[in-house]
Amino acid sequence: MTARRTIFYSGAAMVPATIRKADPTARFVARGVVARDGAAVPERFAGHVGDQVWGIAVEVDGNAATGEPTLNVTLDDGRMRTATLAEPLLAGDPTAVLANARYWELPPAHVALLAAALNVVDEE
Repeated sequence: MTARRTIFYSGAAMVPATIRKADPTARFVARGVVARDGAAVPERFAGHVGDQVWGIAVEVDGNAATGEPTLNVTLDDGRMRTATLAEPLLAGDPTAVLANARYWELPPAHVALLAAALNVVDEE
């Protein structure tokens, strides 16, 4: 049996079909948050997100994402995981990043920061 690894998505690639295409063995674990630790984020979001970035943790086949730097993810239930980044933080089309954050029901405060970066007014 192959060991499983955890990877973290926070941007435009955070789409179920994209994740499954990258690795058909992928399984959603939980929503999670990582410390930004000075990592670059797209300029569009840089002035809006703080020290943390929310996304999702996904388990994949152990052969995936080998050799990548690791980071600590705090899952929304309080558990901790070590993960590799599937994509740079908040990478890709900004509108898709916001849509994915809404789809995965990331914390409202995080979604609001992303929306503010795009000058989107939520009507909720």
